[in-house]
Amino acid sequence: MHNAGPSVLSCVTDGDHYQQMAWDKRRTAVTSVARALSARLLGDAGERLMRSITLFDRLSPGGQRDVVKAPLFGYWWHRLSVLYREAQWEPLARWSAHLPRFLIRPLLTERISFSDVALPVDANGHLWLPGMYWWIRVDAPSAIASSRAGLLELVGGSRVIRLAFDETPPDAEPLERLPGDILVSGDDPWIAGYLRRANENSSAEGGLGDVSVAKAAEAAPDLAGAVNRVDSVWPEMAGEIRAIVQQIVPIHSRDTVAFSNTALDGLLFIRTDLADPVVATERLIHETSHLRLNAVFTLRPFHDHLPSDRLHSPYRKTPRPVDGLVHGAFVFARIAEFHDRARRVFDSPAWSRRLREVLEMQAEALDLIDSSVRLTPFGRAQCDGFRRSADTITSALISDQAIGQ
Repeated sequence: MHNAGPSVLSCVTDGDHYQQMAWDKRRTAVTSVARALSARLLGDAGERLMRSITLFDRLSPGGQRDVVKAPLFGYWWHRLSVLYREAQWEPLARWSAHLPRFLIRPLLTERISFSDVALPVDANGHLWLPGMYWWIRVDAPSAIASSRAGLLELVGGSRVIRLAFDETPPDAEPLERLPGDILVSGDDPWIAGYLRRANENSSAEGGLGDVSVAKAAEAAPDLAGAVNRVDSVWPEMAGEIRAIVQQIVPIHSRDTVAFSNTALDGLLFIRTDLADPVVATERLIHETSHLRLNAVFTLRPFHDHLPSDRLHSPYRKTPRPVDGLVHGAFVFARIAEFHDRARRVFDSPAWSRRLREVLEMQAEALDLIDSSVRLTPFGRAQCDGFRRSADTITSALISDQAIGQ
């Protein structure tokens, strides 16, 4: 019998085991790496970073997880790690100064006092604090944050703002959010920078490289409908979405419909053509499931292949890394589960039609994995679970069609 551990196909209960471990691995690394880095930064930069780590240490384990799973923290952490590895000390000093932005909301949530915390303002004069659903304009290169008598005080240039934890400044720009407080926005300059490099890489590999940020209003209503749809059909999956998806960036592109990235934990990119309920819901579950499996991959290997090893993929009809094929098998196992549930709830043949397409791809992918992938015992146990799930859904679909349902 294979030692499977928790089933990664399950939502929330089993999957959270891996998600929590991945977040805990990151929060432990943050403390050790940042302490080592603070001792090597010149001038005030090291002292400021050490003050941030001291505040981070005062947070509860849950508060620290809120920091490391925040939108774009993974991007900050990845770039910090690269700059540290390359010993680029001046860029490191500037980049490390962004850590306090991720601390403010968790500190306020746990009512931990702080004072004179410097928060960098972007080149457009905007300040956004992860976990907040607004941004403000500041006429200074940085703002100074303090908590006083339970209020957040922000001083930037000529302006002073005092507000309660859940208040929005009167002249702030509000940001769109979905049920579960998932932010819908691509306004942060870091996202533009990431997409610029991603498009360059895509173009170099023969792709279009044309992904651009769309307005939140183009996607928010359809995404809200998708979240509500998942909640009504598969509440456990909706719970997982709320637990791990922190932000969705709506995009325009001619050939890229949706994607996520291991360095952007909790963040999804989804194209705005979401009027079809099947499409909108599938994209949301698809990319959320990639985030879940990314967490598992950091802790439990599925296979014994090099990143350069590639196999045919029925999901894209082109050769893909083995990781990509396994990701597809996991993601489409969950999509099949959703469509099977949805066809029993919604009065539309579209769910059954798409389910048949997914099951056909799934059968081909699982046969390919069985014949060509060197799975670990853990990976074998999980892929056997994907196979059992597909067989069960296929039998139920055939049976229902035979009796005219």
